[in-house]
Amino acid sequence: MKLADKETFTEFIKDFFPAPQNELGYFLYSVFRSGLVHQLSPKKGRIVWDTTNPKLLWVEFDRSNTDINANKIATINIYQLEQLTYNSYMEFRRKVESDELVAVCKKIYDHLLATPDGLEDGATITEQYDRLSPAARYYVNT
Repeated sequence: MKLADKETFTEFIKDFFPAPQNELGYFLYSVFRSGLVHQLSPKKGRIVWDTTNPKLLWVEFDRSNTDINANKIATINIYQLEQLTYNSYMEFRRKVESDELVAVCKKIYDHLLATPDGLEDGATITEQYDRLSPAARYYVNT
């Protein structure tokens, strides 16, 4: 069980975003999350903040380019993503607080809290801490 992997992200989008945006989870994760994390920019995409455009995502085609793998640019509207994510979080929170997700929450609790270092966070922190210089360790120990 991982809480931040592609499948979990996609399921959250499918369950809590409205249609048709609820079909975009895999696309958003693959193009924007992976690009931002692994190469500091979207994978062949653009990011805009547009409060007047109701679209979350659009793809532009370069019709003069016949290479179907190279003729598309994805654009994500961060304003709409923020709005959709906030509304989805509030709906998720409502379901948690009304006990509609008891079984799911228990599974998450058991995995994250009842099992020490269920996600190996402790091992990861220890490994990274051991790599720090003495000066960096002193800095993070405050």
